[in-house]
Amino acid sequence: MRALALAILAQAALLSGPAVAQAVDWSGPYAGVLAGYAWGRGHATSPYDAATGYYYNFSGDPYGVSAGGAIAGGVIGNNWQMSGGILGVEGEAGYMDIRGRRLDPNAVAHGWDDTFTSLKGGVYGTASLRAGIRAGDGLLYAKAGVALLGAKGATIDACVAPPVGCGTEMLTMTGDKTLVGWSVGAGLEWPLDAHWSVRAEYAYFDFGKIAVAGGGTANDFYTQTIGVKAHTARAGVSYRW
Repeated sequence: MRALALAILAQAALLSGPAVAQAVDWSGPYAGVLAGYAWGRGHATSPYDAATGYYYNFSGDPYGVSAGGAIAGGVIGNNWQMSGGILGVEGEAGYMDIRGRRLDPNAVAHGWDDTFTSLKGGVYGTASLRAGIRAGDGLLYAKAGVALLGAKGATIDACVAPPVGCGTEMLTMTGDKTLVGWSVGAGLEWPLDAHWSVRAEYAYFDFGKIAVAGGGTANDFYTQTIGVKAHTARAGVSYRW
């Protein structure tokens, strides 16, 4: 009888198969680093003198300034695990080194290739809500929140004299501001063990507009705005405790 009972237990163990692995616990605080590439476009208005109603290069057509560069930063956050997924908060800070420069097409249209608009990023930060669902052992997540960027913009006409292909005036316009906008993103995080995980993430940023202003050599004053938007693709590693 004892031998029969042992045989039945052995057969039941074989039929039950291997033990199910314990699900990854995503709850709790974590910190990590992210790095990748950022690319985007500044949307510039044509320099305008409100006092005279005069556009610097006569035409008032807006134009884009393509920009790109490396992005790297650190993240810290906390997850609350729920059935099938998580809810969490995440903060991020780092440097978004996007840079771009373009010849003003309004100047080109009149044969003057001397007015350039430039855009440069800097320190950035985000505060986001994060929600995710299990994808096998991994976590498929989306996030959205407030985003900040220290940005600089400029439009410079350095023409000293009016030869062919150069206008009759010089212009220096600059702007430097901490922009406040928003960000949305999504990614996949995969556990390496009980504490370490890696992630791949895409995020879109709309930081709003930077005001650029300055005077020309004819004692006039011009203003313009440059809207700053960026896409990012990044990879990172995090430690949960």
